Amino acid sequence: SSSIILPTLESVPIIIVSGCNRAVHASEVNMLDASKSLVSSTRSTSPLLHYNWTCLLQSSTPSFTSPQICSIAPLTPPSISSDGDIISFPVNSLVASYYFQMDIVVTLESKSVLTSCIINVVNESAPLASIAPLERTPVNPSSSTTFFGSSLPSRGVSYVWDMIEGPASSASSSNNNNSIILNRPLSYASELVLQPGMLLPGSSYIVRLTVALISDPSLYSHAILSFKTADLPSNGSFTVYPLSGKALSTLFNITFSNYISASNNGPLRYNIYTQLCDIMGNVVREPVPLSLGRSSSKLSTIIPYPNNSSYSNNVVYMRFIGEIYDQQDG
Repeated sequence: SSSIILPTLESVPIIIVSGCNRAVHASEVNMLDASKSLVSSTRSTSPLLHYNWTCLLQSSTPSFTSPQICSIAPLTPPSISSDGDIISFPVNSLVASYYFQMDIVVTLESKSVLTSCIINVVNESAPLASIAPLERTPVNPSSSTTFFGSSLPSRGVSYVWDMIEGPASSASSSNNNNSIILNRPLSYASELVLQPGMLLPGSSYIVRLTVALISDPSLYSHAILSFKTADLPSNGSFTVYPLSGKALSTLFNITFSNYISASNNGPLRYNIYTQLCDIMGNVVREPVPLSLGRSSSKLSTIIPYPNNSSYSNNVVYMRFIGEIYDQQDG
């Protein structure tokens, strides 16, 4: 089974739920287990965590804007463990071709965190799709994000990824490889890689993996994962001094100043790249990482002369690129 991990602020719960974002057979006992949820300040499970589950019915159409409470047929009430951290659906309590969403709120004293599990119920002959958890959420829209899909059985199946919900501005020309068009295929592999710039900051998305039998494409299932992107830090400046110097000699001082975390979910991290340009500022080569994942907003460094460079008078024009993001706890 797959699981979802939601890192959050220090001293609040980190929700870990196994069994999320997958397809299940209606004739089996299906269980969602949040018992490994942690307190972020101690990185250990705690009896002080309190769990509240809410089941939302999505009906036979995966529309996630106005779900109904699961007490409405066809779902029967699930059973919850005495500690409240495990919820199970008995055999035949789920109906094939339906989607349902299980929301869980985990509370530590007065601090609460919510996450959602979306389940697709299918008949016995269909393959079972699942999506592995994100390493960090909200995700950084300035970096690449990879989703890992799988299937039972693992052979004789096809994969199709698409985005079924997201901001309207994410839809753009199909001729642009860095665009997202809702309900259009994004990948036919078991993995989906979203490149930097494909997702908008501060937005909510739902990605869907469809797994079908190659021998009979009418037998398929969906794994669906909802996630959010982080807002980008703001109100700062990026400076380099001096603006000219000599390779392997001049010490360049690179500084990020006064950037404010948009979500306050963790310390800021900094990436710095160099990129060769011509005298007019036109790009000559792709950016080269100089320092990645820095916790310090300042860097003093010498710059080597680029390899295989040929310029008149041995003069090289170089652009410095700075990238800032919120580093989530966990």
